[in-house]
Parts: sequence; structure tokens; C-alpha cells
Amino acid sequence: MSRSIRACAAPLVSALEARASGDDEVSAEATLALLELGRLNPEKLALRYGEAQDPAWRAVAARAATVPEFLAQRQRGFEDPDA
Repeated sequence: MSRSIRACAAPLVSALEARASGDDEVSAEATLALLELGRLNPEKLALRYGEAQDPAWRAVAARAATVPEFLAQRQRGFEDPDA
């Protein structure tokens, strides 16, 4: 997320949190926004969604896999044509 979008998204945190509580693609996008804002634990997201059936949630896991232990998962996420 670019800096300009982050500045705009900050006032929307409560709305993003509410929307991220679902399990659809829009919820995954809201989760990504919250991750980019530093409002969510990336390791928990990587563990929770690494093997998700929905490609939008696998994309969340790939973006969240930022620590060395998740390097292989992150690489799989970037190679996933659906994520």
C-alpha cells in the first residue's frame, strides 16, 4: 500500500476491521490493508491462511510471511497463479 493510501486508510481502521472479520475476497482485501497499516500480526496471518482454499487468503498469507521461517511459504505465494 502506498504512503498516500495509508494516510487515507488510517481513519477507516474500524470499518476495515469490521469488514476483515468475514471470509470472502473483500474481507481478505480489508485484511491486507490492515496488515499494511501494521494493525495485524503477520506471523499469525501467515500461519492461519498459508494453506487456505481461497486464493485471496493465500495472498494474505504470502504478504504476511515476512520472517525467515516463512520464506518458502512466501515464495510459494508469489508463484501461486491464483493468489
